[in-house]
Formats: sequence, C-alpha cells, structure tokens
Amino acid sequence: MSLIAIGDIHGCPKSLDALIEAVQPGADDQLIFVGDYVDRGPDSRGVITRLLKLKSEFNSVFLRGNHEALMLGYIDEGEYDVWAMNGGVATLNSYLDAERNLAIPM
Repeated sequence: MSLIAIGDIHGCPKSLDALIEAVQPGADDQLIFVGDYVDRGPDSRGVITRLLKLKSEFNSVFLRGNHEALMLGYIDEGEYDVWAMNGGVATLNSYLDAERNLAIPM
C-alpha cells in the first residue's frame, strides 16, 4: 500500500488526469488530496467532478485548502472580494450553466 498525496490542482482537470495516469494508483493505495482543488484554472467544476469519480475508484481522503475555505466563505457568507482576488472568478465561470445562471451543487 502506498500513500499518494496530491495538492494544488487549482481547476486543472487535464493536469490531474495526467498525474493520476503517471502515478498509476492501485486498489490498495490511498490517495490523499490536500486541498486547493478550485480557483485560477479553467475548469474547477471539472476537477470536482473528477475527484468525486476518483473517490468511487480509490480509497481517497479530501482535505480542505484555503481556496475551498474562500469558496465556502462566498457561498455561506457572501464574502466575494478576497475569493475573487484569489482566482474565484474562474471557479464561478466554470459553474455557470447554459443560461449563465450559477449552478454550484450543495
């Protein structure tokens, strides 16, 4: 069994897929994701979708990073400014539906 730690994905699902392909985790391995899944990159929604799929395939642990904390601050308290300055706009854009409505699952 190996412990595989992955962090700072920042909205880049293609990079995440390339990393998983390179590491080739096995059924007995544990993936530990150490946060910063969202913000800055082009597809935070795609990263979250991919992480949920990985959770069903491998023993996975997900820790909250500061970018997830900023996102939750926006969702729960409307704290937009600091999140926007740290890449939150890219995350919001990835969660816009076809009619440009925000569709973040809760």
